[in-house]
Amino acid sequence: MFGFYAGVVQSGLEFPIEIFTSKDKTFLTIQEKEPTVITIDNKKITDSFRRLFQVMWKDGER
Repeated sequence: MFGFYAGVVQSGLEFPIEIFTSKDKTFLTIQEKEPTVITIDNKKITDSFRRLFQVMWKDGER
């Protein structure tokens, strides 16, 4: 429906947020008693997150 990409990289670090990308949007979410979602509607930012994920994914494969 939205075309999200998901992956998990084991880093040993705790990240309290989840980051999802779709075509031109990035969603930052935190699951707490009162969940928060921040939507970034910017293709350049979304593409930058996607490139960051690709680098992290490659590092995680080593």
